[in-house]
Amino acid sequence: MAKLVEVVAKSDFWAGGELIEEGESVGLSESDSKTLVGTGQAAYPVEEASDSEDGEGSDSEEEESDESETD
Repeated sequence: MAKLVEVVAKSDFWAGGELIEEGESVGLSESDSKTLVGTGQAAYPVEEASDSEDGEGSDSEEEESDESETD
C-alpha cells in the first residue's frame, strides 16, 4: 500500500469519491498530496512548536527572563 501523507484542505475538493471540505485533514497518496499542495488546494499541516525536538520556537523562557531584568 502507498504511503499516506496528511494534508489540510484549503478549499473543497473530491478525493476517493468523498468530498473533502475546507479545513478538513485527510491522508492521501504522496503524489496526490503533492499535486493538491502544488495547486494551492491543500497544505501540509504545521507542527506546533511544543512538538519540536530542537527547542526552536520556544521563546517563553527568554521572554520571562527579559521581563525580570526590566523590573
